[in-house]
Amino acid sequence: MKRVMRHVSPGLAIGLVALSVALGGVAMAGGAGVGASKAAPPKLIYKTSDGQVGPDSVNGELVLCGKGTHVVGGGVSGPGANTNVWVVSSQPVDSGDKGDAPDDAWYGFVDNEGNSDASFQVYAVCARGVAATP
Repeated sequence: MKRVMRHVSPGLAIGLVALSVALGGVAMAGGAGVGASKAAPPKLIYKTSDGQVGPDSVNGELVLCGKGTHVVGGGVSGPGANTNVWVVSSQPVDSGDKGDAPDDAWYGFVDNEGNSDASFQVYAVCARGVAATP
């Protein structure tokens, strides 16, 4: 039987690290000690946006977290076995909220060097109760 190894995308790895840092900071704030708060862990919200990219084209999708939430991770998935589609960019962005920190949306951009349409999905992990830092 052939064993298939799947690799973690760079966007997912960055998102998991960001999530670990965000949750780790909350855990420290809620830890035992003099004056320690008993803050609830942040509520995670998962949002997605499906995109299409034509042959020999580029396209991107933006996923907004929503009011009162901050992006703590995200990434791009797809297109499966189509090896002619590449993730060009996967990153947190500022979508025009107060301030200019890239803290409220995730953007994914792909390049299709193939000769047929391909689909992809951009996802964001958003959280309530997490302070954004520039």
